[in-house]
Amino acid sequence: MTVSTLTYALPKSITVYQDPNCGCCSDRVEHMRQSGFTVKAIEAVDMSKVKKKLGVPAGLASCHTGVIDASGEAIEGHVPAAAVDKLTANSPLKILGPTIYLTEM
Repeated sequence: MTVSTLTYALPKSITVYQDPNCGCCSDRVEHMRQSGFTVKAIEAVDMSKVKKKLGVPAGLASCHTGVIDASGEAIEGHVPAAAVDKLTANSPLKILGPTIYLTEM
């Protein structure tokens, strides 16, 4: 009997929905790119609509929301790329529904 294990490294890609009037959103996109992520940045005038669709609670909303492309997990606010790496390494495609990670305000 032969048992094999296949590990497939998913590309580090994230879609970031951002408020077009906020400077920190572009800074976060650049931070993710410099950390090796492929980033699709989407400017959304009505961020509350985006957050509602993604299941982000209103009380936890920030000016930008990232969605890990491989799993659909939501990342809200100023989350370091290293934390996103850890999330994707530990639980790719295993969490159902959005997961929100916030940094200190």
